[in-house]
Amino acid sequence: MTKLNNKKIRYIINQVTKKNQNTKTMAEIYDITRRRVQQLVKEYRKTGDVPKLKKNRRPRTYLTKEEKEIEKIKRLRYEIKNYNYKRMLELLNLI
Repeated sequence: MTKLNNKKIRYIINQVTKKNQNTKTMAEIYDITRRRVQQLVKEYRKTGDVPKLKKNRRPRTYLTKEEKEIEKIKRLRYEIKNYNYKRMLELLNLI
């Protein structure tokens, strides 16, 4: 889930530019960096339009059964290497 959406961006810009709220406070409220708030405000001041999020993000990928098995084997090797036998048995569904 994304932290920001277009509505939140509009609110942040309004608070910083019109209500004189500082960027640090807005960053803390929305759990984003202060620099990101500054970037949004800078873009707004440069263009006069509220920046919009791009919708062309990388699509979510799903693992095949084969890939899941490979990951399980990798985890088992890691557990064996670190002598965590209890965790290894859990992964093998023996406990």
